[in-house]
Amino acid sequence: MQSTKIKKISVFSMIPKNKNISKKNILASIFIIFIIACIVAKPNLCINSIYGGLCVWAKCVLPSLFPFMFLTKLLTNLNFISSLTSKFYKINSKLFNAPKISSYIFLLSIISGYPVGAKMISEYHKMGIITTKQANKLCTFCSTSGPLFIVGSVGTAMFLSAKIGYILFLSHVVGSIFNGLLFRHFYIDKTENFEKFAKNNEKNTKKSQNLLAESMKDSILSVLIVGGWIAVAFLVIDIFNDLKLFAPLCNLLKIFGANAELSNATICGIFEVSNGSILLSQIAMPKIVTTTIASFLIGFGGLCVFLQASSFLKEANVNTKFYLFQKFTHGILSAGITFLLCMIFGV
Repeated sequence: MQSTKIKKISVFSMIPKNKNISKKNILASIFIIFIIACIVAKPNLCINSIYGGLCVWAKCVLPSLFPFMFLTKLLTNLNFISSLTSKFYKINSKLFNAPKISSYIFLLSIISGYPVGAKMISEYHKMGIITTKQANKLCTFCSTSGPLFIVGSVGTAMFLSAKIGYILFLSHVVGSIFNGLLFRHFYIDKTENFEKFAKNNEKNTKKSQNLLAESMKDSILSVLIVGGWIAVAFLVIDIFNDLKLFAPLCNLLKIFGANAELSNATICGIFEVSNGSILLSQIAMPKIVTTTIASFLIGFGGLCVFLQASSFLKEANVNTKFYLFQKFTHGILSAGITFLLCMIFGV
Protein backbone atom coordinates (compact mmCIF):
# COMPACT_ATOMS: atom_id res chain seq x y z
CA MET A 1 0.00 0.00 0.00
CA GLN A 2 1.16 3.48 -0.85
CA SER A 3 1.53 5.84 2.07
CA THR A 4 -0.29 9.09 1.71
CA LYS A 5 1.39 12.25 2.97
CA ILE A 6 -0.79 14.58 4.91
CA LYS A 7 0.08 18.26 4.37
CA LYS A 8 -0.11 20.51 7.35
CA ILE A 9 -2.45 23.39 6.72
CA SER A 10 -1.83 26.60 8.62
CA VAL A 11 -3.73 29.84 8.64
CA PHE A 12 -0.85 31.60 6.87
CA SER A 13 -0.73 29.03 4.07
CA MET A 14 -4.34 29.88 3.24
CA ILE A 15 -3.53 33.56 2.67
CA PRO A 16 -2.83 34.26 -1.02
CA LYS A 17 0.75 35.37 -1.62
CA ASN A 18 1.50 38.23 -3.96
CA LYS A 19 5.15 38.53 -4.84
CA ASN A 20 4.58 41.47 -7.18
CA ILE A 21 3.60 44.14 -4.65
CA SER A 22 4.56 47.52 -6.09
CA LYS A 23 6.59 50.11 -4.21
CA LYS A 24 3.64 52.51 -4.46
CA ASN A 25 1.38 50.04 -2.65
CA ILE A 26 4.01 49.48 0.05
CA LEU A 27 4.42 53.24 0.63
CA ALA A 28 0.65 53.76 0.63
CA SER A 29 0.23 50.93 3.16
CA ILE A 30 2.91 52.41 5.44
CA PHE A 31 1.23 55.82 5.29
CA ILE A 32 -2.21 54.34 6.10
CA ILE A 33 -0.77 52.38 9.05
CA PHE A 34 0.87 55.60 10.28
CA ILE A 35 -2.45 57.50 10.13
CA ILE A 36 -4.27 54.65 11.93
CA ALA A 37 -1.59 54.66 14.66
CA CYS A 38 -2.07 58.44 15.08
CA ILE A 39 -5.85 57.99 15.36
CA VAL A 40 -5.36 55.35 18.09
CA ALA A 41 -2.76 57.49 19.91
CA LYS A 42 -4.75 60.76 19.76
CA PRO A 43 -8.43 59.97 19.25
CA ASN A 44 -9.68 63.40 20.44
CA LEU A 45 -7.51 65.25 17.92
CA CYS A 46 -8.75 63.02 15.12
CA ILE A 47 -12.43 63.28 16.11
CA ASN A 48 -12.17 67.08 16.22
CA SER A 49 -10.38 67.12 12.85
CA ILE A 50 -13.06 65.06 11.12
CA TYR A 51 -15.77 67.17 12.76
CA GLY A 52 -14.05 70.38 11.63
CA GLY A 53 -13.74 69.08 8.06
CA LEU A 54 -17.39 68.05 7.93
CA CYS A 55 -18.43 71.46 9.35
CA VAL A 56 -16.50 73.27 6.60
CA TRP A 57 -18.07 70.92 4.03
CA ALA A 58 -21.57 71.50 5.45
CA LYS A 59 -21.25 75.28 5.80
CA CYS A 60 -19.13 76.26 2.78
CA VAL A 61 -18.96 73.47 0.21
CA LEU A 62 -22.35 71.73 0.41
CA PRO A 63 -24.48 74.89 -0.07
CA SER A 64 -22.38 75.98 -3.07
CA LEU A 65 -21.81 72.62 -4.72
CA PHE A 66 -25.00 70.61 -4.23
CA PRO A 67 -27.59 72.92 -5.89
CA PHE A 68 -25.38 73.38 -8.95
CA MET A 69 -24.69 69.65 -9.20
CA PHE A 70 -28.40 68.89 -9.03
CA LEU A 71 -29.55 71.63 -11.44
CA THR A 72 -26.79 71.05 -14.01
CA LYS A 73 -27.54 67.32 -13.93
CA LEU A 74 -31.16 68.17 -14.73
CA LEU A 75 -30.10 70.43 -17.60
CA THR A 76 -27.82 67.69 -18.91
CA ASN A 77 -30.65 65.13 -18.85
CA LEU A 78 -32.96 67.61 -20.59
CA ASN A 79 -30.37 68.06 -23.36
CA PHE A 80 -30.39 71.85 -22.90
CA ILE A 81 -26.72 72.69 -22.30
CA SER A 82 -25.56 70.71 -25.34
CA SER A 83 -27.83 72.92 -27.47
CA LEU A 84 -26.54 76.04 -25.73
CA THR A 85 -22.88 75.20 -26.34
CA SER A 86 -23.34 74.16 -29.99
CA LYS A 87 -22.34 77.66 -31.16
CA PHE A 88 -18.89 77.31 -29.57
CA TYR A 89 -17.92 73.93 -31.04
CA LYS A 90 -15.75 75.32 -33.86
CA ILE A 91 -14.15 78.01 -31.65
CA ASN A 92 -13.13 75.46 -29.02
CA SER A 93 -11.76 73.08 -31.62
CA LYS A 94 -9.53 75.78 -33.13
CA LEU A 95 -8.41 77.35 -29.83
CA PHE A 96 -7.53 74.20 -27.89
CA ASN A 97 -7.16 71.52 -30.58
CA ALA A 98 -9.90 69.74 -28.67
CA PRO A 99 -13.01 67.76 -29.72
CA LYS A 100 -16.38 69.52 -30.14
CA ILE A 101 -17.72 68.22 -26.84
CA SER A 102 -15.05 70.21 -24.95
CA SER A 103 -17.20 73.37 -24.96
CA TYR A 104 -20.02 71.43 -23.26
CA ILE A 105 -17.76 69.96 -20.54
CA PHE A 106 -15.97 73.31 -20.09
CA LEU A 107 -19.24 75.17 -19.46
CA LEU A 108 -20.54 72.57 -17.01
CA SER A 109 -17.21 72.48 -15.17
CA ILE A 110 -17.23 76.27 -14.75
CA ILE A 111 -20.85 76.25 -13.56
CA SER A 112 -20.57 73.28 -11.21
CA GLY A 113 -16.95 73.26 -10.01
CA TYR A 114 -14.67 70.46 -8.79
CA PRO A 115 -14.87 67.52 -9.48
CA VAL A 116 -17.67 67.72 -12.08
CA GLY A 117 -15.31 68.30 -15.04
CA ALA A 118 -13.24 65.23 -14.18
CA LYS A 119 -16.39 63.16 -13.63
CA MET A 120 -17.80 64.12 -17.05
CA ILE A 121 -14.49 63.41 -18.81
CA SER A 122 -14.54 59.94 -17.26
CA GLU A 123 -18.19 59.33 -18.20
CA TYR A 124 -17.74 60.34 -21.85
CA HIS A 125 -14.57 58.25 -22.14
CA LYS A 126 -16.57 55.24 -20.93
CA MET A 127 -19.19 55.89 -23.60
CA GLY A 128 -16.51 56.05 -26.30
CA ILE A 129 -17.30 59.69 -27.10
CA ILE A 130 -13.73 60.85 -26.34
CA THR A 131 -10.41 59.00 -26.58
CA THR A 132 -7.71 58.73 -23.89
CA LYS A 133 -5.64 61.45 -25.60
CA GLN A 134 -8.65 63.75 -25.70
CA ALA A 135 -9.38 63.05 -22.03
CA ASN A 136 -5.85 64.24 -21.16
CA LYS A 137 -6.36 67.30 -23.37
CA LEU A 138 -9.70 68.23 -21.75
CA CYS A 139 -8.16 68.13 -18.26
CA THR A 140 -6.07 71.21 -19.09
CA PHE A 141 -9.09 73.54 -19.17
CA CYS A 142 -12.16 71.53 -18.12
CA SER A 143 -11.27 70.89 -14.47
CA THR A 144 -12.29 74.04 -12.61
CA SER A 145 -13.91 75.30 -9.44
CA GLY A 146 -17.37 76.88 -9.50
CA PRO A 147 -18.78 80.39 -8.88
CA LEU A 148 -20.70 79.59 -5.70
CA PHE A 149 -17.62 78.17 -3.98
CA ILE A 150 -15.26 80.91 -5.19
CA VAL A 151 -17.62 83.92 -4.93
CA GLY A 152 -19.92 82.66 -2.17
CA SER A 153 -17.68 80.58 0.08
CA VAL A 154 -14.17 81.99 -0.41
CA GLY A 155 -14.98 85.60 -1.35
CA THR A 156 -18.10 86.45 0.67
CA ALA A 157 -17.98 83.98 3.59
CA MET A 158 -14.21 83.76 4.20
CA PHE A 159 -12.70 87.03 2.92
CA LEU A 160 -15.91 88.98 3.67
CA SER A 161 -15.79 90.59 0.22
CA ALA A 162 -17.90 89.75 -2.84
CA LYS A 163 -15.50 91.93 -4.86
CA ILE A 164 -12.62 89.59 -4.01
CA GLY A 165 -14.85 86.64 -4.88
CA TYR A 166 -15.59 87.97 -8.37
CA ILE A 167 -11.89 88.78 -8.97
CA LEU A 168 -10.97 85.23 -7.93
CA PHE A 169 -13.63 83.68 -10.16
CA LEU A 170 -12.75 85.78 -13.22
CA SER A 171 -9.05 85.00 -12.72
CA HIS A 172 -9.84 81.31 -12.34
CA VAL A 173 -11.86 81.10 -15.58
CA VAL A 174 -9.39 83.17 -17.63
CA GLY A 175 -6.55 81.14 -16.11
CA SER A 176 -8.18 77.89 -17.26
CA ILE A 177 -8.51 79.28 -20.82
CA PHE A 178 -4.85 80.34 -20.86
CA ASN A 179 -3.92 76.92 -19.47
CA GLY A 180 -5.78 75.23 -22.33
CA LEU A 181 -3.92 77.43 -24.81
CA LEU A 182 -0.60 76.64 -23.10
CA PHE A 183 -1.13 72.90 -23.66
CA ARG A 184 -2.94 73.13 -27.02
CA HIS A 185 -0.13 71.20 -28.75
CA PHE A 186 -0.24 68.34 -26.24
CA TYR A 187 -2.34 65.17 -26.68
CA ILE A 188 -3.75 66.11 -30.08
CA ASP A 189 -6.34 63.67 -31.44
CA LYS A 190 -8.58 64.72 -34.33
CA THR A 191 -11.00 61.81 -33.83
CA GLU A 192 -14.60 63.00 -33.57
CA ASN A 193 -17.27 60.81 -31.98
CA PHE A 194 -19.76 63.63 -31.50
CA GLU A 195 -22.57 61.63 -33.08
CA LYS A 196 -22.44 59.25 -30.09
CA PHE A 197 -22.83 62.21 -27.74
CA ALA A 198 -25.91 63.49 -29.62
CA LYS A 199 -27.48 60.01 -29.74
CA ASN A 200 -26.77 59.46 -26.05
CA ASN A 201 -28.48 62.73 -25.14
CA GLU A 202 -31.53 61.79 -27.20
CA LYS A 203 -31.71 58.38 -25.53
CA ASN A 204 -31.41 59.91 -22.04
CA THR A 205 -34.16 62.44 -22.77
CA LYS A 206 -36.55 59.73 -23.97
CA LYS A 207 -35.50 57.03 -21.48
CA SER A 208 -35.47 59.04 -18.25
CA GLN A 209 -38.99 58.93 -16.90
CA ASN A 210 -38.05 60.38 -13.52
CA LEU A 211 -35.41 63.02 -14.16
CA LEU A 212 -35.78 64.60 -10.72
CA ALA A 213 -35.11 61.36 -8.82
CA GLU A 214 -32.16 60.37 -11.02
CA SER A 215 -30.56 63.82 -10.79
CA MET A 216 -31.05 63.96 -7.03
CA LYS A 217 -29.53 60.51 -6.46
CA ASP A 218 -26.46 61.24 -8.58
CA SER A 219 -25.92 64.68 -7.01
CA ILE A 220 -26.20 63.42 -3.42
CA LEU A 221 -23.70 60.62 -4.06
CA SER A 222 -21.20 62.99 -5.70
CA VAL A 223 -21.41 65.63 -2.98
CA LEU A 224 -21.01 63.00 -0.23
CA ILE A 225 -17.81 61.76 -1.90
CA VAL A 226 -16.48 65.33 -1.84
CA GLY A 227 -17.35 65.63 1.87
CA GLY A 228 -15.50 62.40 2.64
CA TRP A 229 -12.33 63.63 0.92
CA ILE A 230 -12.47 66.97 2.77
CA ALA A 231 -12.89 65.24 6.16
CA VAL A 232 -9.92 62.92 5.50
CA ALA A 233 -7.81 65.88 4.29
CA PHE A 234 -8.54 67.83 7.50
CA LEU A 235 -7.55 64.76 9.52
CA VAL A 236 -4.19 64.38 7.74
CA ILE A 237 -3.45 68.14 7.96
CA ASP A 238 -4.13 68.26 11.72
CA ILE A 239 -2.00 65.15 12.35
CA PHE A 240 0.88 66.64 10.36
CA ASN A 241 0.54 69.98 12.19
CA ASP A 242 0.45 68.27 15.58
CA LEU A 243 3.63 66.31 14.79
CA LYS A 244 5.34 69.42 13.30
CA LEU A 245 5.81 67.59 9.99
CA PHE A 246 5.11 70.78 8.04
CA ALA A 247 8.01 72.60 9.76
CA PRO A 248 10.62 71.93 6.99
CA LEU A 249 8.23 73.22 4.30
CA CYS A 250 7.34 76.27 6.42
CA ASN A 251 11.05 77.05 6.87
CA LEU A 252 11.52 76.75 3.10
CA LEU A 253 8.73 79.29 2.44
CA LYS A 254 10.22 81.65 5.04
CA ILE A 255 13.28 81.95 2.80
CA PHE A 256 10.98 83.62 0.22
CA GLY A 257 9.70 86.11 2.80
CA ALA A 258 6.58 84.33 4.07
CA ASN A 259 5.87 84.50 7.80
CA ALA A 260 4.82 81.48 9.89
CA GLU A 261 1.06 82.08 9.44
CA LEU A 262 1.28 82.56 5.68
CA SER A 263 3.53 79.51 5.27
CA ASN A 264 1.19 77.31 7.30
CA ALA A 265 -1.91 78.54 5.43
CA THR A 266 -0.27 77.95 2.03
CA ILE A 267 0.89 74.44 2.89
CA CYS A 268 -2.51 73.52 4.38
CA GLY A 269 -4.15 74.89 1.20
CA ILE A 270 -1.91 72.75 -0.97
CA PHE A 271 -3.42 69.77 0.84
CA GLU A 272 -7.02 71.05 1.04
CA VAL A 273 -8.12 74.32 -0.57
CA SER A 274 -11.01 75.15 1.83
CA ASN A 275 -8.76 74.85 4.88
CA GLY A 276 -6.05 76.97 3.30
CA SER A 277 -8.52 79.66 2.17
CA ILE A 278 -9.98 79.97 5.68
CA LEU A 279 -6.51 80.38 7.20
CA LEU A 280 -5.48 82.92 4.54
CA SER A 281 -8.59 85.03 5.17
CA GLN A 282 -7.65 85.28 8.89
CA ILE A 283 -4.10 86.57 8.36
CA ALA A 284 -3.46 90.25 9.02
CA MET A 285 -1.64 90.96 5.76
CA PRO A 286 -2.41 93.03 2.63
CA LYS A 287 -5.39 91.47 0.85
CA ILE A 288 -3.55 91.53 -2.47
CA VAL A 289 -1.07 88.98 -1.04
CA THR A 290 -3.56 86.61 0.60
CA THR A 291 -5.99 86.87 -2.35
CA THR A 292 -3.26 86.05 -4.87
CA ILE A 293 -2.18 82.98 -2.89
CA ALA A 294 -5.82 81.91 -2.50
CA SER A 295 -6.17 82.18 -6.29
CA PHE A 296 -3.19 79.88 -6.78
CA LEU A 297 -4.65 77.35 -4.34
CA ILE A 298 -8.07 77.37 -6.04
CA GLY A 299 -6.48 76.96 -9.49
CA PHE A 300 -4.21 74.17 -8.27
CA GLY A 301 -7.14 72.64 -6.39
CA GLY A 302 -5.07 71.05 -3.64
CA LEU A 303 -4.20 67.39 -3.20
CA CYS A 304 -7.70 66.69 -1.90
CA VAL A 305 -9.27 67.81 -5.20
CA PHE A 306 -6.48 66.01 -7.07
CA LEU A 307 -7.44 62.73 -5.36
CA GLN A 308 -11.15 63.36 -6.00
CA ALA A 309 -10.51 64.03 -9.68
CA SER A 310 -8.03 61.15 -10.00
CA SER A 311 -10.63 58.69 -8.70
CA PHE A 312 -12.67 59.56 -11.83
CA LEU A 313 -9.85 60.21 -14.31
CA LYS A 314 -8.09 56.89 -13.73
CA GLU A 315 -11.04 55.23 -15.44
CA ALA A 316 -10.21 57.31 -18.54
CA ASN A 317 -6.49 56.34 -18.32
CA VAL A 318 -5.50 59.98 -17.79
CA ASN A 319 -1.82 60.58 -17.00
CA THR A 320 -2.05 61.69 -13.34
CA LYS A 321 1.45 63.24 -13.36
CA PHE A 322 0.49 65.40 -16.33
CA TYR A 323 -2.82 66.29 -14.66
CA LEU A 324 -1.03 67.37 -11.46
CA PHE A 325 1.53 69.43 -13.42
CA GLN A 326 -1.06 71.27 -15.51
CA LYS A 327 -3.11 72.04 -12.36
CA PHE A 328 0.04 73.68 -10.98
CA THR A 329 0.34 75.83 -14.12
CA HIS A 330 -3.37 76.70 -13.85
CA GLY A 331 -2.72 77.91 -10.30
CA ILE A 332 0.25 80.05 -11.38
CA LEU A 333 -1.68 81.63 -14.27
CA SER A 334 -4.73 82.35 -12.07
CA ALA A 335 -2.55 83.89 -9.35
CA GLY A 336 -0.83 86.20 -11.87
CA ILE A 337 -4.18 87.39 -13.26
CA THR A 338 -5.55 87.90 -9.73
CA PHE A 339 -2.55 90.04 -8.77
CA LEU A 340 -3.07 92.28 -11.82
CA LEU A 341 -6.83 92.61 -11.19
CA CYS A 342 -6.22 93.44 -7.52
CA MET A 343 -3.83 96.20 -8.62
CA ILE A 344 -6.40 97.54 -11.10
CA PHE A 345 -9.40 97.46 -8.73
CA GLY A 346 -7.49 98.49 -5.61
CA VAL A 347 -7.89 95.42 -3.42
